[in-house]
Order: sequence, then structure tokens, then C-alpha cells
Amino acid sequence: MLKRCLPLYSTVLILLMSLQFATFNVVEAAQDSSKGSEQTSVDTPSQQSERAPVIVSEDSVLNLIPEETLGVIYCPSLLELDNRINIIATELSPQTEVPDVSMQILKSIFGDEFESLADFEEIGLDLNRDFAVFITSLQPLHLSALGHLTHPSAMKQMIEAEGGTPTEYKGVTYWNATEGNQSFAILENTFAFSMPMGFCENVIDTYNGAGQTITQNPNYATFLTDVLGGDDQVGVCVDVEAIIATFDGLPEEELESIVNALQDGDPISKSIASFLEEIPGEEIGGIEQLRSINVRLEVEGTGVQIKPSVQFRSDSEFLKVLEERSGELTFLNELPNRAAMNGAVQGCPQLLVELSRLWLDTFPKTPEQQAQQDLLLKQVKDFHESLADRWSVSYGFEDTHLPAYLFIYELKDEQAAKVYMDEVFLEHLKSQDVHVGKSIMHNRVEIKSYIFPDLKVALPEELPEEVSDFVPTKWHWYYAFTEGQLLFATGTGPEAIQMALDRKAGNEAKFPEHPSYQKLVEKLGTDSNIFCAMSPAIAAKNSLPILRRVDPDNAAALQLVAGIFMSLPENYSIGFSAKRRDRNISAKLFIDLGDFKQLIQMMSMMTQMQQRQ
Repeated sequence: MLKRCLPLYSTVLILLMSLQFATFNVVEAAQDSSKGSEQTSVDTPSQQSERAPVIVSEDSVLNLIPEETLGVIYCPSLLELDNRINIIATELSPQTEVPDVSMQILKSIFGDEFESLADFEEIGLDLNRDFAVFITSLQPLHLSALGHLTHPSAMKQMIEAEGGTPTEYKGVTYWNATEGNQSFAILENTFAFSMPMGFCENVIDTYNGAGQTITQNPNYATFLTDVLGGDDQVGVCVDVEAIIATFDGLPEEELESIVNALQDGDPISKSIASFLEEIPGEEIGGIEQLRSINVRLEVEGTGVQIKPSVQFRSDSEFLKVLEERSGELTFLNELPNRAAMNGAVQGCPQLLVELSRLWLDTFPKTPEQQAQQDLLLKQVKDFHESLADRWSVSYGFEDTHLPAYLFIYELKDEQAAKVYMDEVFLEHLKSQDVHVGKSIMHNRVEIKSYIFPDLKVALPEELPEEVSDFVPTKWHWYYAFTEGQLLFATGTGPEAIQMALDRKAGNEAKFPEHPSYQKLVEKLGTDSNIFCAMSPAIAAKNSLPILRRVDPDNAAALQLVAGIFMSLPENYSIGFSAKRRDRNISAKLFIDLGDFKQLIQMMSMMTQMQQRQ
């Protein structure tokens, strides 16, 4: 019964390692800026956060987790986690068998002979209180789990009935399993499990006050404060700084060593090794910028929030990407009521540069055109000096494959911005046959434009003809200056800017007036660096007419898909926000799965029909 724990070990290890490497792409830019440095500095104690220990309840399992823990999965209540998942699964697809997450976790520890949560409660487990799984070593793997007991005597009887070998350690008895490589201990009303055999002694030391706990570790402080102070059902935190401290060589070399060791193990270890091999070696060095990473999950009704957070070293270059801001985001009131995506940004100057690079890299270029583009990009960076650090964006589709954008920038130097838009950019774009379009007036504001030539000429030859037919022969950049702002739009017509001016005049529906806007604001807030609201239903409805013409042979299938999407509410069902807090960059991803209920039920029905065939 107290055996076959390998599924739990592998699941936890994959999760922790996945989170460890999840931010490599994010820190690549910061990594490039520090390549010239021969030695990476490490935060001294004076540079690290001088935070007081996190206050937790006296009977929390967190008080038994050693300070030197490398990673932890924490669940305030297994029963509540199970209930939340049951509610959302039943609401979205009543015919689908509901996954029992808590059962899978507990059966991985205690064996498959338990058939229900009631069986676990009979042996004394308290499923309504906090539970934790933590790792203190990756090579070799040292893993432990802690949970509460309602009847310690019942658990003790079960362990002894299984023939566990008792061992005395500092006044506490623990048992080594007769099969497998696990140990079990009962510490008053707490149950401790560990592998390999004997490593529950670390927990016993913490229980006896011989060592500090995870609550004293500053790399876990933000995570514990958030997970204990919110309504999260589960959270995972990895102490990246502690993991790096175990390395004797370069991160790339240490990763290779871990992979080699796992490849010599059991099939599960080999699968983990295969996963780690897929991580590009040149990105591994980015972990030296980090102190810890964590992710929390909150499920409420049919809404799901995923909350990742990264804590950086004090000298991390990546902290320069987001500047700490406390004010509310601006210009949300000036975005369209109906769009595939609406967003607002503040304190992210580097993001403007990357977006400009994206614009300029849309199509292939000759070497001469690329050289001109490089010069233009330098001018763009200078142009951004005339802009303030607050702007908003809206995204949608017109009757082409190219998306239509609307940007609203706050100006810092309006005169300089006008010189760049009217003169400097045109000079650099002439090499691509770009010319000035006809100006128009709307609400007493002049709207100017640049006209790009036939874009089909620049398309790759391998692009299907039916796709190229939807690329416009002329593409415009429209812009206008008004009330200390620069309005910039792309598309085949000036409607995006005209409607933005109408919203200023109170003649068009605004983004905050949308019924689903308030829910996003409640979940994400508007005091962040980045706020983004997406409507998959609107995006799909706008795209389907184009897809029908691109692929007429599959018109019937597309009609079925269209019928499903047309029935979905045009809500902003997905929201994202990101915010810098001191040395942390935290994000929130909210998804209202209730908006996709019909789609989920249809997919479930189709899956069941295929299984019956």
C-alpha cells in the first residue's frame, strides 16, 4: 500500500523543472546585455530583501518545510481544490467524467486500493487543511510530502500493519517502508512522507526547531504572502537561486549532467531527460538573473486565473524592461467597444522598440532594403524619445489577412513627434516606394497617411495564390495629432482613427462600456504595467468569412465551426496583466471558460462519438 510513489515524484519534478526554465525566453534580452561580463555577481545579504518572516498559522505544514527547500507545491485544502475543479467541470460538460485531482495525488502516495476520498479520511487524513510537496535535492531526487491528520492513531495502525520498520531519531519514531524507498513519520497531528528512505529526518529536525523553515527564506516570501492572503487553490514556487548554488560548473554543464543521470534511470527519468534536452543551451544562462519563480492557480465558478511571478536579482537587466508604476492605466476609455483585443501599457519603453521592429520585419527584403530598415529602426528609437511611456492599442481584422491596429500614444514632445512622422520616416521609407496619401479632416482633426505599394510583390513565392488574393494592393499607415496624443492606425481605410475621434466626442461606444469589461477589471486591476483583454469570439467571427473564401472546399466544415462560434457571447473572455513590484514581475492570466461552454460541450460530444466508433 505504501508504495508505487514514482508517478508523484515524476509529476512534481517535471512541474518544478518546467517552471524553472519557463522564463528563459523572457530573459534572453537581458542575457545578451550581460554577455561581456566574465563573472556573474550574486546578491549579498544586504542586497537581498530585508523582509520579516512570513506569518503563518501555528499548525500549518509550512512550519515543517526546511528553509533550504528548492521547490514547493502548496495547497491550502485538497478538498477545496477538488470541489472547485468538480464545479467547473460539471458546469462546462456534465457528461464528461470529472477528474479527481486529490485522489490522484493521494493514491500516488498510498496506493491504488483506495477508491474514494472517504477511504483516506478513514485512515485519519484531514483533507480540508493545507498540504505540501517539496523537493530539497534534484540530483539525486529528495522529495517529501506533508499533510494533516484527524486521527494519528489510525494512521499509525495502518503503517504498522504494513510492516514498516520503526526507527528512532531525536525522540521521534519514523517508519521505513518494506517495499520501495520511502519513509513515514507522524508528528503530532501531521503526517510526513519522504523519499529516499530516511530523509524525513530533515522534517523532524525542523519540527524540533533545529533549523529554520521556508517562512524565513526571502525567496519564498512573496509567494507565501500571496498564496496565504488570497483565494488560490494551489501554488508552486521554485528557489532558482538555491538551485544555482548547487551547481559546481556552468548552468549549461550542470543541466547536461542532470540529463545524463536521468537517462540512466527508469523510463520516467528518461522521459524527463528528453524534456530537458529540448531546452536550448544558449538560454540556460538566463537563470542566473533570477532568484525565484512561482505560479498560483485560482478557480472560481467557471473563471480560472493563472498567476505567475518572477523575482529577480537586484542587478538583473530585465528589471529595466518594466518600470515600477502605481498609477492607473490611461486611454482604456478611448478604445473601441468591440475588438479582437484591447490593451494599455505604461512603463515599458523597450516594448515600443520591439513592436516597431515587428512592423518593419513583416516582409522579406533585399540587402539594400534591410540596410535602410536598420537606419529607420535607429530613427524609430529616437522617435520614441518624443513619446511618453503610456499608450494603448486595439487589434482586429478587416477584409484581409493583415490585422488592423490602432495605437494611442501620449506625447512628451509633440513637435519632435510631428517632425518624425511628417518627414523623417518618409525619407527612410522612400526606398520601399512608400508615398504620402491624401489628408482628410474629421472632427476638426487632420488625418494623414502613408501608402505602401502593392504588398503582393513582396510575398514569398511559395505562398498559395488563394492566400495572396486577400493581401491588399495598398496598405496604409494613418496618423493624427490631437489633445497631446498621437493616434496611429494601420489598414485599408481611416475608420479606426475616425471612430477614435468620435469616441472622444462621445459619439461611439467605448471599451469600458462593454458588459464583460468590469469582470476583467475586478480580476486584473488597472494599476499594472500591462493590461490586455482578448475576445476569441469576436476574432473568430471576423476571421471566418475570410477563411471560407480561402478554403471553399471545406465550406461545410467551416460552416459547422462558424455555427459554434456565432453562438458564443462576444465577451472579453481572456485577460492578461503584468506589474512590477520592487524586484518582482507578477502577471495574471484570467480565462472565463463559461463563455466557451457551448464550444466545450460540442467538442466533448464529438470526442465521445469518435470513441464509440
